[in-house]
Amino acid sequence: MRPGDIIYLVALRQTSAAAPSTGKLIADFGFDSYLDGVVNAFTKTVTEGATTADGLWRAYKFAVTLPAAAGRVHIRITPASGTDIVSPSEWEGEVEANDLDSIYAVSAVPVASASVSIGPSVDTPITLDAYRLNDCSATRLDQTGAAFNLTGYTNARFSVWTRDHTGTRYTLSSGITFGGVLGTIVWSVPEDASFYTEIDAAITASQDFVTLYYDLVADQGGLAAKTVPLLKGTITLRRFEAAA
Repeated sequence: MRPGDIIYLVALRQTSAAAPSTGKLIADFGFDSYLDGVVNAFTKTVTEGATTADGLWRAYKFAVTLPAAAGRVHIRITPASGTDIVSPSEWEGEVEANDLDSIYAVSAVPVASASVSIGPSVDTPITLDAYRLNDCSATRLDQTGAAFNLTGYTNARFSVWTRDHTGTRYTLSSGITFGGVLGTIVWSVPEDASFYTEIDAAITASQDFVTLYYDLVADQGGLAAKTVPLLKGTITLRRFEAAA
């Protein structure tokens, strides 16, 4: 609950003879309200509801405007006079300056190193088979876990290189499609991709795979000066057996 919020309380009222107490107005209720133990007059209204299924109580719904300051709230509702019974008659709660939604908005900041960055905050590893057609797809998410809107991004490039940038560099710039507001990215690595040769030395050395590095970038708004990394990470390039 935040300062100034309206909350709704339901109280049941009956006569001392255990019959529903009907037709009551706000003046028929004693309404004591406190903020941090100090009397504080809250604005309130009441609406008469229905009789409970057991026929013993009449329901009354109170709309209460919380005070303008945060603190501990205590409310007591009683009959203004007479011998009627109100149940429940007391409520307590905490009024805070921020609710969970506003706290979430603060905590869900971009996890990239700079708040202006929209690049991926974590690596996305992929596995490819050497000398084979490899169909790839991914969904780009923002820092809150929602689909990243790729509308307006153009000139996509999928590039692969060795860790020390001494091996065969490869760039695929065609056939990469974006799913707009869905955040999807789809592309295929052809079976004659030049970086597949990196597996040859690994096989000669009795190794089953080699680790390479990739990124998939595009130009934000179609501007060459605004190249953005959308995906990046390691490629596990696995050995092949059958002829291509």
